[in-house]
Amino acid sequence: MTVLELTPQRPMLSWKAIIPIAFLLAITCIGVFGLTLIPQSDRGQFAVVFRPDMTPDQISDSIARAKGKIVSDSAFETVVIAHFDDPGFETRLKKAGALFVLNPSIVGGS
Repeated sequence: MTVLELTPQRPMLSWKAIIPIAFLLAITCIGVFGLTLIPQSDRGQFAVVFRPDMTPDQISDSIARAKGKIVSDSAFETVVIAHFDDPGFETRLKKAGALFVLNPSIVGGS
């Protein structure tokens, strides 16, 4: 008798058994990534994504009207990192053409 004959054999998992596990893992990873996009405060620095048709001057005006200051540009023309002290800035930015207000670490801010 060999060692292989004495070792209990486990049945192989089928693909049908692995699909729910993979689905749950994917949903969890997407959720965690999504949470990192959301800003954690209503004041401070934020990455602001504007419409693609906006010029740098329009973006500057939008930030100024929302009572903020541009801290730095990003690699993308319509994304800036701006600092806001007023908690109502997000509503004003969205009315002025901002698509998203995100966590600044996504585009290299702090």
